[in-house]
Amino acid sequence: MIQKNLIGRPALSLLCIPSFIVMVLLSCAVASADQLIPFVIPARPNPDSPISAPPAQAITSDSDRLVAGSWHFFRNSQRVRIWGVNLSFGANFPAYEDAPHVAARLAAAGVNAVRCHHMDSARWPRGLWNARDGKTIEPQALDRLDYFIDQLARRGIYANINLHVGRAHSKFLGLPEPNRKYDKIVTIFTPALVDAQKEYARRVLTHPNPYRNNTRYADDPAIAFVEITNENSFFMWAAEQTLRTLPHYYAKILQQKFNLWLRAKYGSDDRLRKAWAQRTNPPGRRVGLQPGESLAAENIPLFAPTESPSRTLDRMKFLAETEKAYFDDMRSFIKNDLGCKALVTGTIVFGPLGLYAQSHMDYIDAHAYWQHPRFPGRPWDQSNWLIDQKPMTDHPNQATLFRLAAQRLHRKPYTVSEYNHPAPLDAQAECVPMIASFAAAQDWDGIWLYTYSHSADQWDRRYLNSYFDIDTNPAKWAFIRSGAAIFREAAINPVNCYIYTPLADPSATLEAIAALHLKYGRDMLAARAVPPETMLSCQLLCDITGRNGHYDIIGPGATINWLTENGHGIYLARGRRASAYTGHAHLFEKATGGKIQIDGPEFLALTIASLETKPWQALDHSKKILITACGRCENTAMKFSTDRRTVGTNWGGPPVRIEPVEGTITLPEGPWECHALAPDGMPAQQVPVSHDPEKDILKLSAKYKTIWYLLQKGSL
Repeated sequence: MIQKNLIGRPALSLLCIPSFIVMVLLSCAVASADQLIPFVIPARPNPDSPISAPPAQAITSDSDRLVAGSWHFFRNSQRVRIWGVNLSFGANFPAYEDAPHVAARLAAAGVNAVRCHHMDSARWPRGLWNARDGKTIEPQALDRLDYFIDQLARRGIYANINLHVGRAHSKFLGLPEPNRKYDKIVTIFTPALVDAQKEYARRVLTHPNPYRNNTRYADDPAIAFVEITNENSFFMWAAEQTLRTLPHYYAKILQQKFNLWLRAKYGSDDRLRKAWAQRTNPPGRRVGLQPGESLAAENIPLFAPTESPSRTLDRMKFLAETEKAYFDDMRSFIKNDLGCKALVTGTIVFGPLGLYAQSHMDYIDAHAYWQHPRFPGRPWDQSNWLIDQKPMTDHPNQATLFRLAAQRLHRKPYTVSEYNHPAPLDAQAECVPMIASFAAAQDWDGIWLYTYSHSADQWDRRYLNSYFDIDTNPAKWAFIRSGAAIFREAAINPVNCYIYTPLADPSATLEAIAALHLKYGRDMLAARAVPPETMLSCQLLCDITGRNGHYDIIGPGATINWLTENGHGIYLARGRRASAYTGHAHLFEKATGGKIQIDGPEFLALTIASLETKPWQALDHSKKILITACGRCENTAMKFSTDRRTVGTNWGGPPVRIEPVEGTITLPEGPWECHALAPDGMPAQQVPVSHDPEKDILKLSAKYKTIWYLLQKGSL
């Protein structure tokens, strides 16, 4: 059990606290609604803010193109990590007057990539398709996207183009309606739907962007990534039920493919019958080839009422090979037929066989959410939904982070293109510090938070409007700048060892992987059989060819500790130039040997990050440090249920408010200056730093009405 392993040693020995910092946070009871303070981060960034990320180099030439090599992403031979956000539906098409400001705000926060998501799911103005009949691309939508991509590229921000997300091609081809929304699963094997996906890819990727010297998307270095299809696999959630109940048109196509696969493998009914009769126990209870079934008649169904293990295993292998062939073919079409120079991935990993299907992509991708809202009635019913008020910090044995780590493939860049701890979780502020620090320590290659916005015309919104939008959520957006330092700039460096283990027996790789999938399903963490606490000190990689190894990295590595006590947790990550903390107030003193003491708020997230981009500059010696601290975050007049599991449609309104943190920080020898920052990132009030012969002391207080404190020492 994780809890025992993580706290089985003396607490002080588990922790590495920055040597310069001693914190004593003052008493502050859990805030009632009237104790929260407004903190509305403006839609248009202040270019003079001292915490803005340094201007990035524009993406203009082939030398700016991202490539995948030697396990990671590179630009002109320099390692690049992606710190990004999603843009959903209409947010991909901001008005011309808004696009420069949206791009500037992203760049100022340290974002260097956007994922253009759900562009194909709706008609204009929420999607690319024309509003009249939805059959052709709306010119105004495409022109806005063109202009926006150019504005992003001018600020060093790459684009990830998602091809198939929500388009129901079957409807527009006059095909029978599938039994799954967005044509999922049937797009993998139905020839007409594969052709439709290729035609859409051709229309988008061969389009010349007039704002980029008429460069095709396929050739533009600003288009760094292409994703074939979103969350779409034979091994996805409820896939077996979908496959068992396919409408006749689709079931017939898949059955024919299955029979052709069996014919190629076995050649005759006798050989097939003999193979499927193996491992039937007791004989006759579970059958292989059933009476009347034959390869010649092509009437062997994908599922039988009772099956021998060999028959079940063959089905899984067939599905895996069919899925892999689809993704490999689509990648080849995009890269070779269209000449697209972007990095291509297929979809996210769905268990061992899903990883096998993605193994020839340019990089491996995953998604995860902590406490994604549940809809007990109608899907996505905004008046009937629930979340559980559970901080992930309290539940390491259920954490998304270890499950994500288990999906990384040896020698491939690894990204997480959707991640969030949705509003209105009381502990949602843990989201960015945890994913940024853990991903940095594991040395992943990209993170896209889901989502910046769903709308093209609500950039000036001053309140939370949904579970996922982070653009006006200070519990997420205020941490993006420190997250950029922690992850993108590697202020928390990787842990100093890595292990890679075989997923399956290399002598029978696919069969062994299929058997593993049948045992564990999509649970890669269980399939890997690696204790989660191992990932606090070692990078984890998976090898599907059977190789294994354990290597130490020269030099100091990051330190991550995750402690629980009586159901309450504290997470701590420390690297050379930054630290991140999430957890309950009463655990800080014990966990840190008295170096951090917190009386309130009851739960908070805190990051301490150097804003100097000098990899050799330790946090102890930094001259510019951003402190970000936040408890709860909610709208004015937000109305929770008694158990705080929902607000229904009662989200309240502006201004959005945060629960401030109070405390003291002991600093090394100065001279230090500190300013509490306004929501636009500008200094609002000078915060006094008291001095004595051995230390400087900074007091944080709710009276400063801020989430950000900027420390500066001497001349920069």
